[in-house]
Amino acid sequence: MTYYISNNTMVEIENSRRIIATNLEDNKIKIKEIDKYGDFYENSEIYLDEIQLLAIKNYKLGV
Repeated sequence: MTYYISNNTMVEIENSRRIIATNLEDNKIKIKEIDKYGDFYENSEIYLDEIQLLAIKNYKLGV
C-alpha cells in the first residue's frame, strides 16, 4: 500500500485495485473508494470523537 498525505487528504493505493481517498473535515473522515477503472466503489463517513481526531491530526503532522 502507498499513502500520500497533503492538506486534509490522504490517498491510499491498495495493490493497484482500488484507491481510497480520505478527507478529514468537520470531525469526520469522508472516504471514497475508487476501483482501477475510475468507478466509485463506495462512499462512507466516519465520525470521530475528540481524542481520535487529535490522534489523526498528530499522525498527519508527524508529531
